[in-house]
Amino acid sequence: MHTSEKHMLSRSYVGLFVNERLFLDQDNSFHITCADLNRAWWVISDATDLILKRIKILKLNKNDAKSLDIRFSRGELNSILMATLNFCSDKANFILNLFTCNSSNAKQLFNKGVWSHPLIQCTDEEYLIVGSVLAVGCAIRRVESWLEQGGLTNQRDFRAKGLVFEDHVRRIISSNLEKNNILRDTHCLDDAITIGNEEIDMLFRVGNTIFVCEIKCLLTPHDQHQRYNYYKKLIAASKQVSRKIIAVKNNIDKILKILNTTNENITVIPIVILNQGFGVGILQNGAYVTDLNYLSILTSGGSYNAGSANLKGKPFTEYRILYKTNLEFESNIGNLLTNVESLSRYNGNLKWKSQPINSSLLKYKGFEIDLNYSFDSVYLSDWPIHPGSMAELFKRSQ
Repeated sequence: MHTSEKHMLSRSYVGLFVNERLFLDQDNSFHITCADLNRAWWVISDATDLILKRIKILKLNKNDAKSLDIRFSRGELNSILMATLNFCSDKANFILNLFTCNSSNAKQLFNKGVWSHPLIQCTDEEYLIVGSVLAVGCAIRRVESWLEQGGLTNQRDFRAKGLVFEDHVRRIISSNLEKNNILRDTHCLDDAITIGNEEIDMLFRVGNTIFVCEIKCLLTPHDQHQRYNYYKKLIAASKQVSRKIIAVKNNIDKILKILNTTNENITVIPIVILNQGFGVGILQNGAYVTDLNYLSILTSGGSYNAGSANLKGKPFTEYRILYKTNLEFESNIGNLLTNVESLSRYNGNLKWKSQPINSSLLKYKGFEIDLNYSFDSVYLSDWPIHPGSMAELFKRSQ
């Protein structure tokens, strides 16, 4: 159970931090990591699934609704975590407190809801489990929330975790370039480097193109205020890396030697590399914003697996070609970084929209709420059809 979710988390950037100590009790008798929290989450999820499988109501009415409430006593939940995960009572209670939604905290309810807090306290002893959160919640978002609660965003810990992510990025990109059969003439530094008075997080070369990289490990924003501050950080990062471009150009002879090339006909490109995809494709202050996942696709080969399907009993995998030669990669890198191939299906389909919502409180025409950033209906017919693409084959199979 939960193997695929565990594997997905280990492959994402949060996998770097799931085993770090986030919470310590006052006596240091136990500590809690995101791995502990995930294990407890999965146990509660399994218990919820078992209960729901036993419920058989063919026709639901308002009198039956309460029977679908999944309620546990505090003692029962504590005993379940102790028995299944070998937690001490204090550790189990700490986790239950962390999982409990604070209904008196209006800001938390409005910004994050119950997506990382699936327990609602009904009485001193009785708790209600929000099953939908366990069933469809985003695993990465909930771990990000726990990291934030555990101090990821305070300056001292955040700097340390940022350095861990920087080292991870350098290892991934360096390995990709070494194994790439198309991009032959490459070089990536194993460590950050100081040029002039500027510290460059990552420096690598593909042919005659040098990439100056600013690496940022930022939590995904959840609301308008966080998005505003997030974009401010992106703007600051783009200014940083653009400033570092000047230091590189002023010390170009040293840079060429470090990157093992003598060709002076060099193009220098600034990029900001993020740990997640919020902001990918933005060009700000001359700097390209991307994330590790997409940059890894670009540096690992000239194509990628865009999806798989089983059409009329026959497996089909669609590959998208990004580049076929070293020269094509270099000449088209700006377009590759701003026009992200995996997002192309949404181009032209994301629209402003007003959705009327009727209210029983108003006896006349109800009211309307503007739902911004909502998708207009996106069907296969709206997608850009590539020759031989999965969408086209799916249409033909109808």
